[in-house]
Amino acid sequence: MKRILAVTTLLLAPLAGIVSAGVKLDFVSNITVREEGPFDTAAGELRGTLVKYLKLALGRDELNGTGAPVELVVRTRASYWYQLPPGAIADVRDMDAFEIEVTSQPRAVITITGRTPVATGYGVMAFLEDHIGVHWAFPGELGLCLPPRKTVELKEGRSVARPFVVARVMSGLAARDPARDRKQRPTSGVAMEERGFFSAEDFFKSMRMHHESVTHNMIHIFPIEESLAKHPEIFPLKEDGQRFVPATRAKGEGAGGNNNFQAWHPCYTNPKTLEVAIAKGRAAYDGRRLFYSLGINDGQRVQCQCAECRRVGWPQSYYQFVTRVAEALRGNYPPRMVGVLAYGDVGLPPRALKLPDNVLVNVAGDRHSLWHGLAPRLGTYEYIYGAGYVVPNLPLEIIQENFRYYRANQLLLYRAEAYPLWAFDAPKLYIIRRLLWNPEDDVQRLLREFCDRTFGAAGSAMYRYYVAAGSWRKDDVRPGDVTPVWGKEWPFKDTQQFSRCPPDYHARLDAALREAAAGTLTDAERKRLDMVAAFTDFSAVFTDIWRFKETVFSGAADLARAAELGAKLATRKEAVMARLREHPEWFRGSSVQFDTFTEREWPLVPLEQQLQTAVTTARHPSVRSGGESPALARRTASLLVPLGRKEHPWHKPEQTVAMDSTRGVAEGFGFKTVTNVVIHSDDDPRRNGRLKAQWLHAIGRNLPTDSRPLVLEVAMKGADGLLELRATGNGRVLAECMVPFATGPTAAMRRFVIDPSSFSGATTAKGALPNLQLYFLWRADQSSACLEGTATLKPLTPLP
Repeated sequence: MKRILAVTTLLLAPLAGIVSAGVKLDFVSNITVREEGPFDTAAGELRGTLVKYLKLALGRDELNGTGAPVELVVRTRASYWYQLPPGAIADVRDMDAFEIEVTSQPRAVITITGRTPVATGYGVMAFLEDHIGVHWAFPGELGLCLPPRKTVELKEGRSVARPFVVARVMSGLAARDPARDRKQRPTSGVAMEERGFFSAEDFFKSMRMHHESVTHNMIHIFPIEESLAKHPEIFPLKEDGQRFVPATRAKGEGAGGNNNFQAWHPCYTNPKTLEVAIAKGRAAYDGRRLFYSLGINDGQRVQCQCAECRRVGWPQSYYQFVTRVAEALRGNYPPRMVGVLAYGDVGLPPRALKLPDNVLVNVAGDRHSLWHGLAPRLGTYEYIYGAGYVVPNLPLEIIQENFRYYRANQLLLYRAEAYPLWAFDAPKLYIIRRLLWNPEDDVQRLLREFCDRTFGAAGSAMYRYYVAAGSWRKDDVRPGDVTPVWGKEWPFKDTQQFSRCPPDYHARLDAALREAAAGTLTDAERKRLDMVAAFTDFSAVFTDIWRFKETVFSGAADLARAAELGAKLATRKEAVMARLREHPEWFRGSSVQFDTFTEREWPLVPLEQQLQTAVTTARHPSVRSGGESPALARRTASLLVPLGRKEHPWHKPEQTVAMDSTRGVAEGFGFKTVTNVVIHSDDDPRRNGRLKAQWLHAIGRNLPTDSRPLVLEVAMKGADGLLELRATGNGRVLAECMVPFATGPTAAMRRFVIDPSSFSGATTAKGALPNLQLYFLWRADQSSACLEGTATLKPLTPLP
């Protein structure tokens, strides 16, 4: 352990027997840069990067100068890691190691040497960052931070650095350099194989990622079309003895969580399955891969029910398959390894599991403690999302404790789903990618370093900003174990994040921003500060929307003022979103773009709908007056219908229990509940005892009215809640009404008047109302409520 960590430092120690002031780079230095070694198709790439940033950092148009000569040598020992001589890779981490040596005698030379071109590239980016002072805060021109001083003094000495984690991958990033068109992208050789580095924008080069991983791969080992043609016997048997053959991948599948084509396991006890997997593993290693992933498919998977699979049991059949593949490929280790993704239905290890030494288990989420002592080699699959978090997700204490665990357990692979909002998540990615090279580093020190480099004189204030921004996650850390960075108890798209937000949270952030803005800043630093301020407003307005609807739906709001306040929130929200829309550069390099705010990973659309619902609730006269027979408010367009989604605006369909629609009610139409039970969507005590609101839904179609006014009588008991009635026809909402409904142990009744004659031709030719929908929601804290109720619709006689 000590030997591994000792070489991660980039401090240049003096060479024995040499006394020198070191090497100086300034405005007049006569600087030359050359490459040395077999760079293959990556030739010229690293030299060009060094020349570009030395000019920018030293404020020069050319590197030729009248001062003292300084030579920079960029050197690689081999084109590919597998071409290195025996013993060159004593530890798998050595393949990414690099050396930086500074000598002044007999001439000034700076040498950056890596075992491969990409390892040398890591050295080049580390040299520019840690010795020249160039800093990439986030992608694009705005994220490039140049050192304020145009003179660099380097101490004489030599350093060796290698990563703590050999495989380092983050998804949700648009890494490819947009400045290079298709004709400029590499199509062969080293530059093609390492395109994750050589074709990436410079910010992503500075992250020094190693783009090999263990993830979902069974669908690539056993493609559906190929398997159908060559070995259909590998498909799983169902309980009825029929073979399950998944539908081939449809257009658009694989995006947005739609992975039906992956929803299966092969028959792991079938000899053909083993034969194919071993053959493709050998091909993967011949193709220079470090890991051969046996990661299971994504989604809900069909398990084989053949006699042998049932005899072996689950997940024993999968791990028996893994063991046999690994044994067949053992001759390729070290350094090559067989990968397992501990995820889904293979996430829990079977008892007495013993895997071969050449297996690496990539543990998804927070199941690491279950694998302690069972995984010969360990990886982690983390979810460090920015996407879905309106309240910044910067859990500093969790990140520090997780890397203590990774260091103690000799982590070899780190894969994370990032999807960042740079204003909030840039320091998180900076901290993590530095810890991947040195897990002993201090998170608070790294945060301060990021803030000073990104915001200059405002660094101290912005350090306090980010500490405050991450404070709501401080108590989530689990010492001695891995804590989900994404917050397992409060998922990234869940509005429960707002319930964790202290009342003064955004006031503290605003105070830090005001202090930062008061300093003397460069134009670039002030623009970066403006970006953070805009996203802070974005966070604050949606937090206020969540609090507003909570007070209205709980009955705590002053309804006389609520409608006005809700309208102001809507106006404020539109202004904030317009500001974000105007700055596409704030989203550069991330899979999170402005348009993605309407997707399911974000709670924004539901919050906007809840805001409108709350305003409508507050405005309705029946709510304000407490009247017993309110008429429905007529509408011609709905603010409540989800945008392109067939969901109730408040809650998802899986939380629905439908009510029966029954004919036979005298002169009308009736509804009744199917079951008198609450749907427990989540009764986890870690939600502080809060449940998502439960709801019942009933719909009646083509209700005969004879164009007469109708009265709807609703009787409920067992729970307090909110009642919504909605009449629809011709694809539009005709009328709707929402009122609080207090029941208690005895039934309470509400009466509503509906006048179809006001629906402007939306009734059928026979005067029937096309659709009448009724929703009843009960309070989230009534975890043991048992709801009973009926609703009866009939003509109102006499007419009002």
